[in-house]
Amino acid sequence: MVGECIMRVKSDLEFAEKTASLSICMNHSPKKKKTDYEALNSAFMRIPNMRIEIARDLIDLGFSETYQLAGRAPEILVEDLKEKRPSIADDRLPYFKMAVYYAEHAEPEAKWLHPAAWI
Repeated sequence: MVGECIMRVKSDLEFAEKTASLSICMNHSPKKKKTDYEALNSAFMRIPNMRIEIARDLIDLGFSETYQLAGRAPEILVEDLKEKRPSIADDRLPYFKMAVYYAEHAEPEAKWLHPAAWI
C-alpha cells in the first residue's frame, strides 16, 4: 500500500512537471508576423502574382492606384525605393516591370503577368 501511494505521488509529480513545461512553451511561442492589411487590401494586390511586400513598396513610394504606374520607368521606381530603404532586396525590378505593364494594358497577356517573364 505504501508503494502504491509512492507510485501515485511520483506520477502526479511527473504530470505536474510536464504541464509546467508545456505552459512555458506555450507562453514563449514565437510571435506571428503582423499582417499588412493596407497593402493586402490595396489595388496592387489585384495584379496577378503580386506579393504583399511589393504592394507595400508601391504604397511607400506614394502610389495608391494601379493606373498611377502607367508611363513610369520601373528602374526609377527601384532607385527611388532604394533611396528610402537602402536595405531592400534586389528582386523588386521584375515586379515593378510587371506592375507597370499591367497598368498600361487594358487586357494584359497572361504570359507577362509573372515576374519571371521580366527577368
